[in-house]
Amino acid sequence: MRRPKEGEFNEFYSHYIGLTRGADLLQNIQDSGDRLINILNEIGAEKGNYSYEKGKWTVKQLLRHIIDADFVFLYRLVAIARKDKSHLPGYEQNDWAENASVENIDLTELMEEFTLLRRLIIRAVKGLREEDLNEIGTASDSPTSALALGFMIAGHSFHHCNILQERYL
Repeated sequence: MRRPKEGEFNEFYSHYIGLTRGADLLQNIQDSGDRLINILNEIGAEKGNYSYEKGKWTVKQLLRHIIDADFVFLYRLVAIARKDKSHLPGYEQNDWAENASVENIDLTELMEEFTLLRRLIIRAVKGLREEDLNEIGTASDSPTSALALGFMIAGHSFHHCNILQERYL
């Protein structure tokens, strides 16, 4: 396997991809998920509604955001790997966050949902051939490879792990 190259993703995602290590996509996805769960366990379910500052997402809202982004990235990854030439739309993360009710969900339930989704993502990626991952389509008006989307999944989680460690612990 290889890392995504410049031109395979919008520059906006460089930060996320830069947080990943090495060229093993599956290991990056696994490691980022494990790290997130470890940090959330350290924070504790009783702090699920904690926000480090007024107007910032709570721990549960942040995890819901990561889950939502994983769904979006996975859809794009599979669509591009299957040679879907549709222009895949962006999504407005703040609209999704504002309209995602997490008040009546325990943090541990969200963690279970995240873990199940990560298992699905890993299973889906394992089922792809290298040439599938090298496919390039259009997502958010930018050329994007399926491979880059996999690294975005991992890097986006690593990004939020850093925020959780810096601002929520």
